[in-house]
Amino acid sequence: MIVAVPFTFGMIILCWLWLTKFAFKLAPQQNNSQMTEVFSAQLKAQGNMTIAEKNVMYVFLFAVFGWLLETLFTNMDRVKHNGYGNRCCSVYYVICFTCRQ
Repeated sequence: MIVAVPFTFGMIILCWLWLTKFAFKLAPQQNNSQMTEVFSAQLKAQGNMTIAEKNVMYVFLFAVFGWLLETLFTNMDRVKHNGYGNRCCSVYYVICFTCRQ
């Protein structure tokens, strides 16, 4: 962890620089207000989130927080876990939310 976190941040910065400066050269935008108007129009055209989209968001957040907090929960009950329970719960919620009518 001591080596991986700084290495990851360094690689993210290097990848961003490579993608924006060499792979896909971005021209500077002269007028940001036009871009704001375009994004606002696209956002309005999409409308509100549907129930299915919200369910997918909730399942995703549940899975992310479960994986992030897994070590906290395993240290609380002093039992070794391999993460299998969190994956099963995430799959269960995906099936329940997407298959119900």
